[in-house]
Amino acid sequence: MSPCKRRRTSTAAPPPEATLVARTLPSDLMLEIIARTDAATLVRCAACCKPLRRDILTPDFIRRVCHAGPDGGAAVVPARLFGYLPTRRKFTKQAESQGAPPPAAFSLAHPATPAAADFAEKHLVPVFSRGGGDGIHALTRSSAYELFTSRNGLAVFQRSYSVGVPANQRICVYDLMTGDRTFIFGSPEPLGVFKTYVPLAASDGISGSIFLLKADFTGLRLSCSIKVQTVSWSTDEGSGVWGPAITSAASHRSHGCQLNPCCGVVVLGGSIHWVMRGWTGRGRLHVLTYKVGARTTGIIELPLERLPKGYGEFAESNLRLVATGGRLTMLTKEKLEVSVWVMSADTGNWALNAVIDTESPLRSLAPEMPQPPLSPPYPWILFQSSGERSGVLTFSVKTQHRFHGIIVLDIETKEMHRVDGEMDLYAIPFEVDLESRLLAMKTF
Repeated sequence: MSPCKRRRTSTAAPPPEATLVARTLPSDLMLEIIARTDAATLVRCAACCKPLRRDILTPDFIRRVCHAGPDGGAAVVPARLFGYLPTRRKFTKQAESQGAPPPAAFSLAHPATPAAADFAEKHLVPVFSRGGGDGIHALTRSSAYELFTSRNGLAVFQRSYSVGVPANQRICVYDLMTGDRTFIFGSPEPLGVFKTYVPLAASDGISGSIFLLKADFTGLRLSCSIKVQTVSWSTDEGSGVWGPAITSAASHRSHGCQLNPCCGVVVLGGSIHWVMRGWTGRGRLHVLTYKVGARTTGIIELPLERLPKGYGEFAESNLRLVATGGRLTMLTKEKLEVSVWVMSADTGNWALNAVIDTESPLRSLAPEMPQPPLSPPYPWILFQSSGERSGVLTFSVKTQHRFHGIIVLDIETKEMHRVDGEMDLYAIPFEVDLESRLLAMKTF
């Protein structure tokens, strides 16, 4: 007997609408899943479709994933991240020629959480190490671009030489969050205490499409003025376009002053804040402000009379300006204590907010330090760098000529941890405010 044949039955295909419904999860369930992933997955999901993008980019959901996990645990997206990018290409090549390993593509300093480490490893390091003509690795090695500065996820590169290089490819602004890069017409200039760049992001609240500002302080020597030029994105040109150079009069307080290179820039309320110092590099510390929209300058005095004597003479390298909680904040030090000063937005007065004694934590973080009873050489701290919005201060601990490592201090929680190595020597601080960058993303 021949085997029985299975009867074929025809099944009508479900209508497209039914298939779509079967494959679509409720939006609240999708958000619960995304809230348990990571930063990279969140950004990819936000690019899937318009309805999901709108749900993800709501302030409530962004605050939820940036500040606390769904079960009350650690945040899956670090609200702010601080670390270092390698620079000084000639030192890097010299080290490699001597058989030393190349510097890390990105060194994470804060926060010391799994979410931050995961984001750095899976997103920032691949972007920096990407080969080919569109990667930062190609810019800094084969194309001889030098990393000058970075701010809120944006890095500014400038050609170290320009022979045979088109004029519109001598400055590059690289967005490490998206991998996008923009070349700008310009000539290499000596940057430092007289000229500087300030990268600007949409989250800074500055209207228009401005993404880079160049400030020239050489006019403070004679005419007591500064010259500012901005770069805006041009859809027609497909690149950045320089605006006109604007000369703004400055207060007589800034006459004969120069930029304090130890202090980073702070952008707050549409205004840029720089710490200035005297022409000789000593004293006359104050804050010079520039309101981008109004194109006007201003002055903020520092409470020097309430600081240790050295701050009026030579201790400006141990002063940092940051923004915490939307307020202008100044960090100073005396011996092993870090003082946190906050300026009132209403009165402009400075108030001592906190004094952080680092001695006790340093005993465990740097056990090789002299133990009590203290005897010479006494340990002291030296400021290295700070995060504009992350509330992070890094400093080194020294006793005479001995180096005891780099310490990372969270000025809000007062927690400290040690970062071994000399990342500050040949690196530029890199900070990104992920929360503000996510909230500034466009919804369609």
